[in-house]
Amino acid sequence: MTSSLILQGPFSTRFFESYDNYCDLFDEIVISTYGEHAGLIAQHWPRLARIKTKIILNSAWVPDGVDNHGNAWYQAMTTATGLRAATGHVAVKARMDESWSNMRPVLDQVGQQPNMMHSLNVYFRKDSELKYHVSDHLYAGDRKNLLAACEIVMRWCANRPTMINLWREMAWSECMLGAAWVTIAGYAIDPNNSQEQMLGTVKIIPIQQLGSFCFTSATEGLTYHSVEDIAACQRVGPGMTNWLHLTTEEFMR
Repeated sequence: MTSSLILQGPFSTRFFESYDNYCDLFDEIVISTYGEHAGLIAQHWPRLARIKTKIILNSAWVPDGVDNHGNAWYQAMTTATGLRAATGHVAVKARMDESWSNMRPVLDQVGQQPNMMHSLNVYFRKDSELKYHVSDHLYAGDRKNLLAACEIVMRWCANRPTMINLWREMAWSECMLGAAWVTIAGYAIDPNNSQEQMLGTVKIIPIQQLGSFCFTSATEGLTYHSVEDIAACQRVGPGMTNWLHLTTEEFMR
């Protein structure tokens, strides 16, 4: 089963910390960023000029009438263009400003359940906190399903009345992504049945399995390099300190 890694978002050099590992593990890497970062890409081209790596430059312009609340449209658009350029049967979406030293467990988990969506437990919210709130830091699944979900999010962003009716005060990009996933799985969006729908659609990827890593929380302004960093940090948002050992089933409660 061939695999593609989509590195999405504003250009950052942080992913270079794990770039060699990515090249060894994935059949191809697609970098989907913005045209305004072309100079940075040229600057780092000697490291990026690998036969496995494709570069997609997107416009940072948001079309008229499109709601980009929480950067939902930006993220869905850059991920979708990366997925369209990819050729793998399965895909992993990660952010360019993060690094993960061992993504092998992600591919193994997707290989075991290719029809499920797989989401990292970083900032995945419990159902009792927010409905359909998956993690957008790192997720994986069948490439065509991931693309279809991103395209659904883009359509919702282009239809503001629909988005408001769906989310009201819950218009988080992560909620839209989770709801798109259950839609792809054949469910009608229904917050009263979200637990059952998410259990039938999503599997948790435990961060503990991914080796060393580096990611920064925009909310807390903190950078994490280990599970111990996360467990020791007290200045974090809801769910941050208590999700490390939750199972998929526990997240859906």
